[in-house]
Amino acid sequence: MSHGIINYWFIIIPVIIAIVFGVRYFAKTNAGKHFFGKIALKLPLLKTMTVKSASSMMARTMSTLLGAGVPLIEAVDIVSGVMSNIYFKEALQDAKEEITIGMPLS
Repeated sequence: MSHGIINYWFIIIPVIIAIVFGVRYFAKTNAGKHFFGKIALKLPLLKTMTVKSASSMMARTMSTLLGAGVPLIEAVDIVSGVMSNIYFKEALQDAKEEITIGMPLS
């Protein structure tokens, strides 16, 4: 193992750098956001942290906006833009559409 690293470091380092940049680029695409968003909601410990963080951010932002007199539909739209996980963002956009057509919040 160490013999290979010593002899081929000039290949290994660029490959690692390319992988890191490739993953970062992929994470910025729509498919990457869905992929990493799904992973964040599948792994047990990460799921708990993701859901709690998103719920907290949503409640805090929604409370501030509604307290400032922003209409509910506009507040939901703004909050969906703040969410980092694509699944929460899409759920809030769906909720906004349902509120717009008159569906009850419950």
